Amino acid sequence: MYWTISQWLVSCWLYRVLNYEEEVNECQTDRIEDCIIRFAPDERFNNDEYNEIEEENERKTILVARELCNLFKNRCRTFHDLHLENKAIQSNEFLFLPSSTDPCNYLTNLRQLVCLGDNKSELLLAISEVCKNLRKVSIGFPLALQWKSHYESDAMSLGTLIEKQTRLESVCLYGYKRLISYLIGSLLSQSMSLNILELMYTDFREAQDYQSLALLPSCKNLKSLKIHNCFIPPDERIMPLTSLQQLEEFDFCNEWNPLYPLIQQKFWDELFLNNANTLRKLSLWWVRSDSKDGAKIIESITKRCSKNISILHLPILFTHEILTLFDHCRQLKEFSFSGDDLDANEFLSQLGAFTPTTLRSLTIKDGHSGGWNFTEKSLYSFLSSCQAKLQIMDLTSCSCMTDRHYDVIKSEKFINVIESQKTSKNPSKTFEELGLNPWLIDALKAMSIKFPSEIQKVCIPQILNGKDCIGGAKTGSGKTAAFALPILQKLSEDPFGVFALVLTPTRELAFQIADQFRVLGKSINLKECVVVGGLDMMSQSLQLSRKPHVVIATPGRLVDHINSSAIAPCLSRIRFLVLDEADRLLSDTFAEDLAVIFDTIPKKRQTLLFTATMTENILQLQDAQEEDPNRKPFIYQVKSDISTVSTLSQFYVFIPSHIREPYLTHLLRSEELSNKSTIIFCGRCRTAELLRVMLVELDIRCTSLHSMMSQKERLNSLGKFKAEIVRVLIATDVGSRGLDIPTVQLVVNFDIPRDPTDYIHRVGRTARAGRGGIALSIVTERDIELVQNIETRI
Repeated sequence: MYWTISQWLVSCWLYRVLNYEEEVNECQTDRIEDCIIRFAPDERFNNDEYNEIEEENERKTILVARELCNLFKNRCRTFHDLHLENKAIQSNEFLFLPSSTDPCNYLTNLRQLVCLGDNKSELLLAISEVCKNLRKVSIGFPLALQWKSHYESDAMSLGTLIEKQTRLESVCLYGYKRLISYLIGSLLSQSMSLNILELMYTDFREAQDYQSLALLPSCKNLKSLKIHNCFIPPDERIMPLTSLQQLEEFDFCNEWNPLYPLIQQKFWDELFLNNANTLRKLSLWWVRSDSKDGAKIIESITKRCSKNISILHLPILFTHEILTLFDHCRQLKEFSFSGDDLDANEFLSQLGAFTPTTLRSLTIKDGHSGGWNFTEKSLYSFLSSCQAKLQIMDLTSCSCMTDRHYDVIKSEKFINVIESQKTSKNPSKTFEELGLNPWLIDALKAMSIKFPSEIQKVCIPQILNGKDCIGGAKTGSGKTAAFALPILQKLSEDPFGVFALVLTPTRELAFQIADQFRVLGKSINLKECVVVGGLDMMSQSLQLSRKPHVVIATPGRLVDHINSSAIAPCLSRIRFLVLDEADRLLSDTFAEDLAVIFDTIPKKRQTLLFTATMTENILQLQDAQEEDPNRKPFIYQVKSDISTVSTLSQFYVFIPSHIREPYLTHLLRSEELSNKSTIIFCGRCRTAELLRVMLVELDIRCTSLHSMMSQKERLNSLGKFKAEIVRVLIATDVGSRGLDIPTVQLVVNFDIPRDPTDYIHRVGRTARAGRGGIALSIVTERDIELVQNIETRI
């Protein structure tokens, strides 16, 4: 049984403490560069200071190692993964390693070892004595242009470790050159069990390297070969590799040096021909500036190995190549490619008729100079004519995508169709069946909303029937529309002001709710008013005196108006009171303000509470009015085993606390995340502002949102982010609730929240309304308990 995330964090803390040495304290320029710290060692400290720091680090390491050893020996019986990164601390006693005869040897069942870095020869030899059952090893050195003297002892130790395993199945080699020449003998010793080999960032142009590579066909059971960003001789020297005959997966990527020539065509022809009967998955990538670049490779796929290919990932494809591949690869189940700058409306509309019936997943990405441009009408034509029963349609990397495109995909039920069939117990309903008027349905259609969400299906009829309602559902599930639609319908039947009061805990959420009311109520000339702090009270008083239909307010500012101006009569005929994010509003923070508001508004009203996190305070309201059975509220909570949506992918990285900023910068500049709209959540205003200044200095377009900003500044920041003038928003928890910005693709927790509920609301800013999204948490040695609490909660 594999470890949970919290157990894995404990193991990460172990190796980080043991292996992470303050590299900035090393008098080596290359080490200082690795840490992205720009100063000369002699400017920071003298030799005496250096020795004191080194001794203190060693003392702390030994103390922590002993404590963690006791933890592992007393609590751990199965340990599956061990990562060794950065420079390992060399010591005659590796305190965290058990002995080979220890009955509590928690490394007996170690299955995966990741060893990235150098100076680990003694440590690896020690591990090889207690670990005999590894299945996967990922090993590599820094990308140094020259082979350093200590690399040889590290490589020999790695070879010993590989040879001592009973059944090694997967090896990943990461390094610039000469590594495979040292390890080829050890790899061949595992030839009977070795199934997967990955070669990354390696130079095979020297004789000893490409000759070693030519010996790999001796591994008769090799099923998967992956070559990423390697310098491979493009001529006859690499041809022996084509004698591999049992490959089921081949992965080749050449983005590191796009000017380096592709391997000759003869290599591809022979490799595909020799593996035509077994090859199932093929992933290729190289730079294509025109249709001639690698065109013969595409042709070779169709002629040599198309019969059994089920998974195919390719670079930029031209329209005739797509049709040719679809015509030949009749067993294709998963297909992804990039489209260069092209008006693809006509082609996409006709493509559905040529799609293989076996296809289940289709991904289209942007190319080097743009991507396919197509309207939602063309997308609908493709989906309507598609012969395949697609389950996944991933267009998240297409720059032309809008909300209307996603609504087309969602309405056709191509995304998450399997999960929706499992979880949806209620039959599909339309807004007409819920009892909404035609003018409201037309407004929803104008927003490309065609079908109600689960919370809307259940709560809208109850509210229309006059029931008080408590609704709980995940973030991004349409809770605002669930109360706004019935309020607007009731208002249209008996219009007067002020008809409804909506209370929210944050100013930004108030403005967002007002926007939704404004759009949905446009056809009945709805008048709404936002009453929040940070803006001029006089102008707000004038707006309230004109008796708007709907008032959206934060409790504190509304109480200020009740106490300082004659607006109480304006609130005397309210029909609806809505508490959005009710869990927060019913906390002690707002208790006094709510008491004043409840004394001011009429007792006879409909009260609606909506939240993403049901609390005891909310559930206790179910029995609060037992004396009047007719006033007992209707309570509905969308049932789920987890509190986050299924379209959200959640990850974490575990790093020392003092390198969070460089790592965050690396993430935002990485190829996978550099173009994603991102919200970074911090625990303090000061942290948010410091990050903003840092990222601006590093030419990353960003803005901030926190309580120390004026309301005008906060609205301005939100406006820039929504308009995509900046792609990164750095926020405190004032931005964690209710903000609905459809373009957000990534949420980063720079500081782990202390309350698991805040985590749920933070990550709920992405993956909304059926779209996909990523949540990434930066976890440090201080956050393990917080992560455990979050894990228990969700």
